[in-house]
Amino acid sequence: MKSALKICLAVVLLLLQSAYAQEVAVLLPVTGPLTPFERSTLSQEVAAEMSAGFDLKYGAEVDRFVKQVFQDESKKKDCDEA
Repeated sequence: MKSALKICLAVVLLLLQSAYAQEVAVLLPVTGPLTPFERSTLSQEVAAEMSAGFDLKYGAEVDRFVKQVFQDESKKKDCDEA
């Protein structure tokens, strides 16, 4: 089951890679009924695959990225509720 999930994820990532090359992607923490080792391994595999085609943000880097985006957006003069 996990192997099939990994294969499906890899196929989706490869298809997306060509369409969104070097776009920013944010990898959220892996959750679910997995052991810590499985979560870590899955996260590393997904990050390795995605980083080939995306500017990947994950782990502590996500916090820095989000803060930077909010700071940049708050500096805009034409900021609105949207």
